[in-house]
Amino acid sequence: ALLESRRIGRLEHRLSEQWDATRSGARPATAHIVDRDVHLVEHGGVSSFAVTVETDDGRRVSARWHRSSPMNAGRELLQPQVPGVGATVRIWAVPGASVDAPHVIEALDPTAVPSRERTD
Repeated sequence: ALLESRRIGRLEHRLSEQWDATRSGARPATAHIVDRDVHLVEHGGVSSFAVTVETDDGRRVSARWHRSSPMNAGRELLQPQVPGVGATVRIWAVPGASVDAPHVIEALDPTAVPSRERTD
């Protein structure tokens, strides 16, 4: 487990450095979630989730979110807050980049209603 944790840490560090170096050239594209995998903690909160998305041109990429990340340590997600299969997302990537290159997937919490759509 420790070796795997170190391997993932090195990979994430490398991807983070690549993203920092190339993100100014990233462009948004619309995609749809075609697969998701949610892992829960004992009390039912989400500990991590992974999504696979497909762009309009048929490109598929995957991303994951995990609560143990220092940036997410204080956040508590419930399973209904994780976007489901079919949800529309925005993917940021450098044009022509391979699926192994860094990318960012923006997904909205499906339980949140944007303020412009509220009726109260």
